[in-house]
Amino acid sequence: MNVETGMKKVTTGAVVTLALAFMIMLPAGGTARAQFSEFQLPPGQDSGGSLKFSPGMTWIGDQAYFSFNLEPELAFGKIGVGLRIPLLFDAETFELRKVDWDSSRDFTRLFRYVRYGVKRDPFYARVGELSNTLFGHGFSVYYYNNNLDLQNPTLGAQLDIDLKKVGFESMISDLGNAGLYGVRGRLLGKEIPVLSNFAVGLTMITDQNAMLTEPVNIFGFDLEQPLLHNDMFDLYLYFDWSSIKSWDSQDHGNGTALGIATDIRGIAGLFAIGAKFEKRNLSEGFTAGLIGPLWDVNKISIMADLPLQPKTDGWYGELTGTVLGRISLSGMYFDTGESTMGDQFILHADATKLLPGIVLQAYHVKQNIQDGGDLFKLDEDALTIADVGWSPNKFMTVMMRYEWSYIWDGSIPGFRSQKRISPRVQFGVSW
Repeated sequence: MNVETGMKKVTTGAVVTLALAFMIMLPAGGTARAQFSEFQLPPGQDSGGSLKFSPGMTWIGDQAYFSFNLEPELAFGKIGVGLRIPLLFDAETFELRKVDWDSSRDFTRLFRYVRYGVKRDPFYARVGELSNTLFGHGFSVYYYNNNLDLQNPTLGAQLDIDLKKVGFESMISDLGNAGLYGVRGRLLGKEIPVLSNFAVGLTMITDQNAMLTEPVNIFGFDLEQPLLHNDMFDLYLYFDWSSIKSWDSQDHGNGTALGIATDIRGIAGLFAIGAKFEKRNLSEGFTAGLIGPLWDVNKISIMADLPLQPKTDGWYGELTGTVLGRISLSGMYFDTGESTMGDQFILHADATKLLPGIVLQAYHVKQNIQDGGDLFKLDEDALTIADVGWSPNKFMTVMMRYEWSYIWDGSIPGFRSQKRISPRVQFGVSW
């Protein structure tokens, strides 16, 4: 299959996927987002708290382990704390899996996060896991995750301050090592006709990870103009510009995106729909959404391929929604045009409340899509987690988890893919 045919098939497949998602969501506020365990925990989730205990089995490759996981999650007003105690014992010898606890860094896995406030509060701070981190419209930082290997977690940090007319959002991927740092400032325009609430954003990002031959830097700005706003409907236009540079060395070009976005909140909470569409124009040596969900895994190969990227015209589409509070579905697709890096796809689905007692959740990321057959192919460019379960009562769930994720092995680029299958029984209470 040639690249042109492959791209056409992928594009058609993506349109069909998003169209189906849209039809599913129409029969049922805020923009909907699936809430999927560690990888989908919304930053600063506002909840009273929970306590989960999950005994079961885990297969890592061909090796079987007994698993015991305890996950307390507590909230005190605006303060939230999440902990995790994961233990794996060899199924034959019942010895503790020592590789999980052979360094001081391993003990950071006991701590998931501590937060103050929730995302979009006037003041929001978080230390620990960073899930689906997004700056602005996602043209530079695109659903970044700093904990692809939950066996070797990283403590990152976020700080957002919103003073209405001015504000900023910031991120550090790893407080213990030089790595990814970023900040996006925002200035809201004066209340004047036509340009009421016009906003300007400025973004600066750098990654100084030692595995890169030299630091990577991103500079950009964005513009946003609301068109309509009421209790049920938001519509706005936006423009993004960004450039990528290696420190004192190579200019990797720049790109622009012109987009339109909407949030439809529905009536009486029956449905919620969010949609975005962008037209992207990218120069040679540039790609949009560089700091994406698999950045920490693929950054070396991405930066090696970046100078080879031709000038491209592509599009980005995003569709999210909930139906009657029972189905949550999000789909994002980035068509990179003729780029050799391939297209990018993210799918979140949560139908846990669709049928009584049934747990159905999935999270799938795929990059470097060259043809339609790559969309759900599991390789070094994929991340997939799926849960299927049954809850006979509100305190217990019998569950099977499948993971295609990553483990840190200390080599270059440092991560390798890993398959895990984990049947387990989860006991839990929430308040």
